[in-house]
Amino acid sequence: MKALLMLLCIFLPALPLSAHPHVFIDAEVNVETRQGRITALESQWVFDEMFSAMVLMDYDTNRNGRIDAGEITALRKDYFDYLGKSSFFTFVKSGKNTIKFAGAVDFMPNVTGGRLSYVFRLEMPQAVPAVGADILVYDPSYYSSVKIIRASISGDGGKELAAGIGVFPAVRYYFGQVSPDAVTIRNKK
Repeated sequence: MKALLMLLCIFLPALPLSAHPHVFIDAEVNVETRQGRITALESQWVFDEMFSAMVLMDYDTNRNGRIDAGEITALRKDYFDYLGKSSFFTFVKSGKNTIKFAGAVDFMPNVTGGRLSYVFRLEMPQAVPAVGADILVYDPSYYSSVKIIRASISGDGGKELAAGIGVFPAVRYYFGQVSPDAVTIRNKK
């Protein structure tokens, strides 16, 4: 019996393990436009109940169920700023170029119904044409799973442009098993 088990271990092909994400995020993306170009992205992420409870346990020091002004600095330092190393899980595809983000502004955490949310703004390092641009929101490590639930356009392109949400199959990650959600900008006409 031991010999059979040894032979199976030696000759069976190694298969990649499929782990699941540990954090789940519902994302909303507002694309700001000016003169037909994307100038900034405003994002809101709403986290799952388990991650929210863990963060509140660590950062809601006065135990009032909120993240107050005095608690924001530590939360930002420990749980938000490091996302800059991963472009805040946000990548803009324009033609053959991929635009990444090093910093975010206007960070504001909130808690509603026990769920933590982040609101923040990503200013484009260089404006790109809005039409044909794709905004991908995903964690390349797949520790977090991001689902885009709403997309909008503001600025002078709000009436002429449409934002669609879908899967972006040209990008694959996590051993080629997963493609990210993306917001795709098109003309309404």
